[in-house]
Amino acid sequence: MLEARRIIEALRCGIPNAHAVGNLGSSQPVVENEFDRLLSSSLALPAGLLIKGGFGTGKSHTLEFLHQRALQDNFVCSKITINKETPLHDPHKLFRAAAESASVLGRCGNGIGEASRSVDFKSKHYRDLCDWARDPSLDSRLLASLVIFESPKADAETRDRMTQFWSGDPLGVSYARDCLRRLRPDMTGKFHAAPQRALALHKFQFISRLILAAGHRGWVILVDEVELIGCYSALQRAKSYAELARFTGQAPSFTSPRMIVVLAITDDFDAAVLEGKADVAKIPAMLKGNPRWADIAPMAALGMKTIRKVATSLHAPDIAEIRSLYSVLKELHGRAYSWDPPEVTWPERLMTTRMRHYVKSWITEWDMRRMYPDQEIVVEQVDVETDYTEMSEEPFETVDEAERKSAIDELLDRLR
Repeated sequence: MLEARRIIEALRCGIPNAHAVGNLGSSQPVVENEFDRLLSSSLALPAGLLIKGGFGTGKSHTLEFLHQRALQDNFVCSKITINKETPLHDPHKLFRAAAESASVLGRCGNGIGEASRSVDFKSKHYRDLCDWARDPSLDSRLLASLVIFESPKADAETRDRMTQFWSGDPLGVSYARDCLRRLRPDMTGKFHAAPQRALALHKFQFISRLILAAGHRGWVILVDEVELIGCYSALQRAKSYAELARFTGQAPSFTSPRMIVVLAITDDFDAAVLEGKADVAKIPAMLKGNPRWADIAPMAALGMKTIRKVATSLHAPDIAEIRSLYSVLKELHGRAYSWDPPEVTWPERLMTTRMRHYVKSWITEWDMRRMYPDQEIVVEQVDVETDYTEMSEEPFETVDEAERKSAIDELLDRLR
């Protein structure tokens, strides 16, 4: 009874959980087949899958289904929802969200922390990780953290600091240097501390390799509500398109083996933003006219092309799927509240009728009939349209925290 009630409560709120997805499935064979192909592929660059559908067509439900499938296949899996705190154009905030939400099947702790405890220091994947981290263009703290973490002289607190750094927390250059002096004095030297944005991109590549060294098959990152980038300023949208291209494997220098990124976006984004706001024409011209951002113009164009040409549409349910769903929900509602739900009316079946329309209508009418059995029940539904009104952008970009910390660390080092 408790599990059935959890399912009904989640569906009533429009937030599918693992229990709901397990009972209802996904009914999106095209997406499932493409996702299975990616799970079984050998990938050196990130592999991207972009799915699109209108409000209530089951994008979040499909992402949760893929989440459960990835966990069952021994992938570390992260779920991100694009919002004001996690904008697509900010790799640092994206990485923090991905790291904080990372999970491993059968483990309660953070997925990256759990993976770090299982790293096989003798494996080929770990040697590959160390070789990659020696690249002088990368942040030196990545290699230092590996050396410190694997040192038999390191205590639990020090190892925990390294794990926290891998999960998105800052790590001072002076602290890392002091640890090396104590544990591996032969490795001390000049440190290269990358800016926050670059460090976040390094960490995505680092963690994808660390996960393999821990014996997992890869890293799956699920990104919901990508359409909210339509509310950004033009420059933020441009940077978001560039990041979308990067995370779908279109940047040759961004090597993240066995990392699969699935993004969900509304099906009207092309018409409302790419065409409606003229991004296809205006953004490349805007970027090329600004020397600071001219280098991301090709990536932004690739990101917009991906949305227009590559996205996979979710298919509308047929009558057999709708009848099957109705039967399952009727039985679940009865188990959840220990009663025999009556037959209820269905929303009119039109081309615009979404799966959420059916689910919300049925559950709402059963709720009302259970609580008010003698009253006449009329359920009205209103379509929700995505609002792409732009939010204001800060007039000046601030210096990020990592750059300030790096500068302070270097100053302290000179004074020693």
